[in-house]
Amino acid sequence: MSVLRELRIRHARHFTDVLVKAQDFYGGHDPSTRAALDLFDLEWSNIRDGQEYARSYAGEDDRAASACSDYADIGAHLLDLRLTPRERVEWVKVALDAARRLGDLGAQCRHLNSLGLAQKSLGELHEAIATHESQLSISRQLGDRHTEGAALSNLGVAYAAMNDTARAVDYYEAALPIFREIDYLGGQGKVLNSLGLARADSGESRQAITYFEEARDISRRLGDRHGEGNTCANLGTAYYYLGDLRRAADHHKEALAIFREIGYRHGQGVALGNLGLCYVTLGDVPGAVACHKQSLDIARSLGDLRGVLETQGALCIAYVFLGEPQPVIELSEQMLKDARAADDTRSEGVALDNFGRAHRLLGDLERAAEFHQQALSIFRKAHYARGEATALGNLGIAYYELGDYRRAVDFCEQELAVARAANHHTDAGRTLANLGMALWELGERAHALARLEEALAALEQSGDAAANTIRELLDSWHAASAN
Repeated sequence: MSVLRELRIRHARHFTDVLVKAQDFYGGHDPSTRAALDLFDLEWSNIRDGQEYARSYAGEDDRAASACSDYADIGAHLLDLRLTPRERVEWVKVALDAARRLGDLGAQCRHLNSLGLAQKSLGELHEAIATHESQLSISRQLGDRHTEGAALSNLGVAYAAMNDTARAVDYYEAALPIFREIDYLGGQGKVLNSLGLARADSGESRQAITYFEEARDISRRLGDRHGEGNTCANLGTAYYYLGDLRRAADHHKEALAIFREIGYRHGQGVALGNLGLCYVTLGDVPGAVACHKQSLDIARSLGDLRGVLETQGALCIAYVFLGEPQPVIELSEQMLKDARAADDTRSEGVALDNFGRAHRLLGDLERAAEFHQQALSIFRKAHYARGEATALGNLGIAYYELGDYRRAVDFCEQELAVARAANHHTDAGRTLANLGMALWELGERAHALARLEEALAALEQSGDAAANTIRELLDSWHAASAN
């Protein structure tokens, strides 16, 4: 063996020990996350070099193969904060090859766990499912309850990303008792977060909040700032669905502060996007645009296709509020292309719905209604209640502007029924206002006034910036009715 190879393998092994020290700081019950990250960042260039040396000799030297496997395993949590998902896939794949060379099934199982999560972040959902199924098989072969629970939980996350909420919940509910049985708090927290997201997506926001609060308590007990930040973001989403926009924004701000503290770029992008959604409805549209642009930059830099699609859709809505159709069309064209390439039906529907919004701004109302109808069909096939409600509401607005007030009333009433069945209250106030205005045009004044009063109460409760406009309109209607 050459002297150079020996030195490089020793270098590689030394910096796996550094990773162990940093990970011990990070994973301990003492809240020493900052110390772990400082040590990790100080030695980051050496850690990268050590991993590269181990990788170079892993196919011919067992010590190098062991180090190569350890790099992706020991520092998994810290590496998630510093590597892009694509880089993470590359590190884990070579580690998995090394573990297979060594016949180390336990390490293979852990690497499959990390690989599947990174694939999911890249939108490679079918690949992620296959990876986690391999993880589940090996974990059961080993009788390893910890990694069995992780595999079940990860399969749930992947199916949730494919909009198969029912199957996702089945996997979560299979994982949670395993984590309780082995008293693994970290796993319990992750599954509780996932169950909360599934419940929120199904319209059970209050049940979701209960799950999230339990998960947040676990993260705080563990001193897990990463987990705490994720749970704060999830609480913000649940309160957004309930229509409590100020509380939602507060939780997203807390999540953003935590993610900035620990340098977690993906989390920062998600928190900024969620803040942007709150700001639009609270009336700070320029602030929303700024948040979404930052979020989009982060998602693109990380190669996070799902994040790019979600942020493009949200940014379109902010531009609609600003009355700027051209950026909406440009973003929607790219979003539609990317969504179809990724087989993401929800995002395809959102892009079509946003095309409709842009054509309304351009005054092409017939074409707008066609796009909203296409979006509605996609959302219904995907069983996506929130998208269905939004498309119905947009159809109501389009037909109101076309002067077809009876049809506008029909679509607004359908939107209310879908939104209420799903317990998504955020847009209820604006929908009630649209319904009231259409009824007023039909001469049904008493009914219109009742709807507008409901709208005002809902908008004031949520903090929606449209409340002042509706209050003025309601005053003018009362005056007109008195004459």
